[in-house]
Parts: sequence; C-alpha cells; structure tokens
Amino acid sequence: MSSDNRMLLQHGIVRSNCVDCLDRTNVAQFGLGKAALCWQLFSMGLLDSPSPQSLSNEFCRSFEELYDEHGDTLAWQYAGSQLVHSIKTYKRTAVFQERSRDVLQTLSRYYSNTFSDFEKQDGINLFLGTYRLV
Repeated sequence: MSSDNRMLLQHGIVRSNCVDCLDRTNVAQFGLGKAALCWQLFSMGLLDSPSPQSLSNEFCRSFEELYDEHGDTLAWQYAGSQLVHSIKTYKRTAVFQERSRDVLQTLSRYYSNTFSDFEKQDGINLFLGTYRLV
C-alpha cells in the first residue's frame, strides 16, 4: 500500500545466481534487497528518498547481518561450510578478524568438498531414486 492507501503491484522479478560463488550471489541479493526495501519504504511514506543512504546505519548493519545469516545457512546446505566472504569483505571494510575467518572458512569448505561431498551426493541420489549399492 502507498502512503495514500493505493494498492501497489509488483512489476517484475529479479533473479541472480553466480554459477561458482555463493558469496557473490549473497552480496548481489543483499544489494537488490536493500534497493527494493528502500523503494518500498519510500512508497509507504516512511523514507524521504528511495536512496539507500536514507537508511540509518544501525538498520543497514542489521539488514547486512540478516543477509549474512541467510547466506551462511544456504552455504552450509550447498557447500558444507559458512560463507567464505561476508558482505563486509566485498565492501572492503573487513578487519583482520574477518579476513582470518575467511581463510578458515575457505579451508573448511575445501576439506568438505574434497573428503565429504560423496556422502551428500549419495543422499541426493537416494532422494532422486538413482542410488546404486556398491
């Protein structure tokens, strides 16, 4: 609903996917989500401008944390570890702690992909009905 109680309709769908990087997909979704939210809040009369700069820093941090948490959940499901790079990394504001976390996640993901992916694949094959007993 707009500020004058008119019904508003969505005019499109945005889809993003980086073929080889869950982290970049999450960052792209964060940017798109932030822009869409700004336009929604502006349309409702809650922001003076649809610009992301009109959001408070505290709100932006909370929104970023939300996307990092969702990204971690999806990364665990698909890659067996948390996101390697958080949104802060892509904003070039990462501190040393963030970078060391990134290295640990990279090593964790490498180990998972190298030594335990076969179990995930067996589970997928069982679900799809294509599992073969050896």
